[in-house]
Amino acid sequence: MRKRIPNLSREKELRILDAAQRRFAHYGLTKVTIGEIAGDVGMGKATLYYYFPTKEEIFKGVIRKEQEEFLAEMRNTLLRKNTAAEKLKTYVESRIRLTRRLLNLGGFVLRSGGDFSPGFREMVEAFSAQELETVTAVVAEGKRSGEFVLASPAQSAAMILHVIQGLRLRHARATLGVSLTPDRSLELEREMRLFVQSLLYGIATTPNPKTRNQHG
Repeated sequence: MRKRIPNLSREKELRILDAAQRRFAHYGLTKVTIGEIAGDVGMGKATLYYYFPTKEEIFKGVIRKEQEEFLAEMRNTLLRKNTAAEKLKTYVESRIRLTRRLLNLGGFVLRSGGDFSPGFREMVEAFSAQELETVTAVVAEGKRSGEFVLASPAQSAAMILHVIQGLRLRHARATLGVSLTPDRSLELEREMRLFVQSLLYGIATTPNPKTRNQHG
C-alpha cells in the first residue's frame, strides 16, 4: 500500500509524518506550512521538499499511516479467539477512533474528496477495498460458526460499510459550514454504535422465522 520514498529511511519518514500529524491536528491542513514541519524535525525546507514535493504529499503520507495502523489493528482482531459479533463491535470501535483522528486532521473523513488529486482518491479507494475485505472475513467467520444467519458475507459486509459511510456523509451535510464540536462528533459515534447494536441483536421482540433467512 505504501510506496517507498528514495533515500528516505522509514525512521525518518515516520518522524516527518508524526510532526506533520501533530501540526495538522492542531492547526488544520490549510494553516500548516512545509517550513514549519521541516523545522519541527530539524530539516531544511528544501530537503523536505525533495522527499515530499507538496504539502498534499505529506498529508497523504499521514492519512496512509493512519490507514495502515487501522488495518494492522483489524488483522490482529481477526486472530483473537472472540466471537464474530465481538470482532464486529471491535471493528466499529476501531473505525470510530480512526474517524475521530481523521476529523482532527481537518475534517478529512467528511470531505467528498473533490478537493484532492486523483492519486489521493485512489489511495482512499484502495483502503476501502482492504477494509471491505477485513469486514467480509469477520462476517464469513460468523457464518461458518453458525453465529450469523445470512446468504452472502460479501454483500452483508458491503452493506455494513455503506451504512457507516452513509452516516458519515449525513453527518457531513448536517455540519456543513458549522464548527465541529465534541458533541457533534459524539452524535456520529453514537449512531455508528447503535447501528451495529441493531444489526447484531435486532429491534424486533420476536424474530419472524419466515424472514430470518432472507437477510444478507
